[in-house]
Amino acid sequence: MSKSDLLKACVYLDLETDTDANILKIGAVFQQESFYKKGTSKLAQALQQLAQFATQADYILGHNLAAHDIPILKTHAPHAVWLQKPLIDTLFLSPLAFPQNPYHHLVKDYKLVHDSFNNPVADARLAAQLFADEWDSFAQMKASGQGDLLAFYRWCFQADAGMQAVFAALGVPEIDANTAKALLQQKRYADRLCRHALDDCLTEFTGSPVWAYALAWLSVAGSNSVLPPWARYQFPQIIEVLQQLRETDCGQADYAYCREHHDATKQLQRFFGFDHYRPIPQTDDGESLQQKIVESGMRDQPLLAILPTGAMPLS
Repeated sequence: MSKSDLLKACVYLDLETDTDANILKIGAVFQQESFYKKGTSKLAQALQQLAQFATQADYILGHNLAAHDIPILKTHAPHAVWLQKPLIDTLFLSPLAFPQNPYHHLVKDYKLVHDSFNNPVADARLAAQLFADEWDSFAQMKASGQGDLLAFYRWCFQADAGMQAVFAALGVPEIDANTAKALLQQKRYADRLCRHALDDCLTEFTGSPVWAYALAWLSVAGSNSVLPPWARYQFPQIIEVLQQLRETDCGQADYAYCREHHDATKQLQRFFGFDHYRPIPQTDDGESLQQKIVESGMRDQPLLAILPTGAMPLS
């Protein structure tokens, strides 16, 4: 299936709501037709008309559908059959397609950047435009030899019919858990995570969006990329996984990542150009107090340290 074929099979959807989740406006697009309703005085009738408008679509496409639009619609029309159609949520796709920062000119955290004020039909079309760019990014990744990464993403979203449809349309194959594990263990990630911690993580490894977003970020780690706040909020386990893989020193001398990134002296040399910490002031054991403070701060715990008067932080 091509990009245009998939888009033709989707009804693009967007709602405008108030702070109490009351529906103020409804916008939808299916193929060349658009649907627009304003106001809530005849909401039940508007939702029936929307259901009829969307009935021929195979998928519902939009931005932040899963957490916003669909739950709100289901509160007003809990038995609407069309709301059971697979969702293609461009919010979920965006961090995978654009792991670099900024992610996309149409996205700001979990919201679309509007080109018009409170126009849900225009925003529905914006979501389709965003999806088209996401598709193109995935296609480029596949063409550049990253098809295995896309297969990993597909595996992580096994329970999401919409995501499965997207990757299947792209020609991304299905893989099993062992193949997914093998991808994580490839040398391309050796300098971006602790292999010892990874081995521990893989003992209870299961398909989850958490691993898709973690690996998407790891693929560009070291640049100016950041995880979008919505992803950290919706999937807090991402932070736990990344902390275990990168922020915790395994203490094993034969694991290069930890020896490089959790060595306080190497980080001093890297960031400040000094070969060693100032020997004075000293700890009670006669070691550099500066170094001990830095090493304590590398344990990912809150730390307040006050050096004696006259001591320079790093020199």
